[in-house]
Amino acid sequence: MDVIPLLCSVFMASRGTGEASNNEKALSWDDEATLLQGEKEAENMILEAYSALLLAFLSTESKFVRDSIVAYLPQGKLAVLVPVLERFAAFHVSLDMMTPETHKTVSEVIESCRVL
Repeated sequence: MDVIPLLCSVFMASRGTGEASNNEKALSWDDEATLLQGEKEAENMILEAYSALLLAFLSTESKFVRDSIVAYLPQGKLAVLVPVLERFAAFHVSLDMMTPETHKTVSEVIESCRVL
């Protein structure tokens, strides 16, 4: 149970890094600062996605675990995980890195987060 606050903290700290800002100025990819910033954002997106995935799957274990997780999430809802999980699934499907069986399982977990 000690892992739940940690995972929620990781998710919240990296939250929103997968959403591009419309106000960002375009920089050349040969700009070292841009590359370093892109690398940091990619790392945060990975942390956000995998922490969301772990929390979503843990939430299916029991009502007690689910209630413990939502206590640490904004508005006390697992729905905050849904957009991140949908991007995660779409990315892996687009690269053919997720079997249909795994996609089905992930989709079911996403729906369980959306419902409650």
